[in-house]
Amino acid sequence: MQNVVADIVADVRQALQDVYSVPCAMEDVTVETPPDITIGDFAVPCFSFASLYKMAPAQIAHDLAAHLCEHSTVGVWEAVGPYVNVRLHPEVLFASALRPLRPASPTGRQIMVEYLSPNTNKPLHVGHVRNGVIGMAVAALSAFVGDDVVRAEVINDRGVHICKSMLAWQRWGGGATPATTGQKGDHFVGDYYVRFAQEAVKDPSLADAAQEMLKKWEDGDAEVRALWRMMNTWVEEGFRETFAQYGFVFDREYYESEVYQRGKDIVEEGVARGVLVREDSGAVVFPLDATVFGVQKDGSAKKATLLRADGTALYATQDLALAAQKSADYPGLDASVFVVGEEQEYHFQTMFALFRAMGFSWATQCYHLSYAMVNLPTGKMKSREGTVVDADDLLADVTETVAADLRKRHGDACDDAEIARRAHIMAHAAIVFFLVKTNPKTSITFDVRTSVAMEGVTGPYVQYAYTRAKSVLRKGQARGAVASQDSLARLGAVDAERVVAQQLIMLPVTIARAASVHDPSLVAHAAFQLAQTFHSYYNSTPILTDDPDVTAARLALAEAVAEALRTVLALLTIDVLEEM
Repeated sequence: MQNVVADIVADVRQALQDVYSVPCAMEDVTVETPPDITIGDFAVPCFSFASLYKMAPAQIAHDLAAHLCEHSTVGVWEAVGPYVNVRLHPEVLFASALRPLRPASPTGRQIMVEYLSPNTNKPLHVGHVRNGVIGMAVAALSAFVGDDVVRAEVINDRGVHICKSMLAWQRWGGGATPATTGQKGDHFVGDYYVRFAQEAVKDPSLADAAQEMLKKWEDGDAEVRALWRMMNTWVEEGFRETFAQYGFVFDREYYESEVYQRGKDIVEEGVARGVLVREDSGAVVFPLDATVFGVQKDGSAKKATLLRADGTALYATQDLALAAQKSADYPGLDASVFVVGEEQEYHFQTMFALFRAMGFSWATQCYHLSYAMVNLPTGKMKSREGTVVDADDLLADVTETVAADLRKRHGDACDDAEIARRAHIMAHAAIVFFLVKTNPKTSITFDVRTSVAMEGVTGPYVQYAYTRAKSVLRKGQARGAVASQDSLARLGAVDAERVVAQQLIMLPVTIARAASVHDPSLVAHAAFQLAQTFHSYYNSTPILTDDPDVTAARLALAEAVAEALRTVLALLTIDVLEEM
């Protein structure tokens, strides 16, 4: 903690020691914001102290308030039921609020965040985008609290699903290419994945043909490998364009095709060590602990398959190989976060158990950041049926909607290039904020109208608070007024000023909490609340006044809001605009 919250925690811990002669742990002291700013800037609930001091929370609050009023210098303390509220002295409150929001010192921990992980048989859709924005935000939050973060992507570029697109193009493509059709490569290949599903309804033998193609691929068939390289190149070129548009970046990319064979070798090692079992069919399995995973209906042990009977690899084979590769590439890795949809929860439970059984050093620090799916108003999205909200089309459509509005409002003042730049930033903010504002474990029904709204709990609404703050700073500068912290004692007479300060002070606490639980929605809502409070303050309270000291102090508060919003939005991969 970087501000007065740390002082409040220290004062409360010292008071408890003084009053009861028994110390409490730092994590037992929680600092909250009261429901009404008139009763205090911050509150400390006393429930967690009851068992330690064998006393009712309200009595502890009373004793604490009496002691703190005598010994604490940060403000005025008062017991309200089981809470101790503190109203900070203005100079303490605003000096802390105006302290810049800065990244924490290095923790010495190295953490890998693995996200997106697309398949090279279809373009990205809005579900992939949710994965990407969650992964980017989690990585940014971890880096902000001091972790050394490795942003990793696994490109699933092999498997029977890839062979389905290949087989469909081979049979019905007629030699067409993205260049001859004018299509983006990932869209082009995705159309053949849909075509396969349509044709397989009429001809079920296509499934066997795709599996046979996979077997040929794994056997190194030259023709199949050449087709695979060509179509994967088309898809990856398309992916790169989409990544750039959404701002997705990676420090390390892994390809399934490069590690799956190593996975087979590790499986054989696991068999030799007795960790894995080869069945009579030839399949290799990992027996699962019945005390953790339960048993089958017939009472037999559950198992995870690592190799099929025909020797071909599965996702589990790849994940095992990737785990080994990560250990080799990053021997100092302390933890690994996997951003993958909720339908893979059981898979990751089994894989983490396998990692531990195989002896990977960081296996106990693996975390599956399970996120719920993005649905359409008409139901669940299905790539094979083509019923998806395409990532590229989504961004293009929202950008054009925003651009049309900007042309109406600023057509005479902005050229086409500037309108296009602003529209992209605002559209990107609208989409990203919509996808990240909800707890990852909560499903979303994607609503275009809601996502692009320029007011409410949206990215553009938060962006506009930044723009307003910068605008009043420019107006003040034009009048010869500049932000200054020399007169902070003049602030606080307006309740909204205290709420703004309160929210600024709590931002580092919220960021630390969001990083620890891998939940960027906490930061999104903190940004929205700060924006909402500043909009209310801006509309109700003159920032530029006839009193130079008051003006300078209020400009300093507006400047702090702008910089805090810029920092927090950046953690969500959202840019700001000086003018909207």
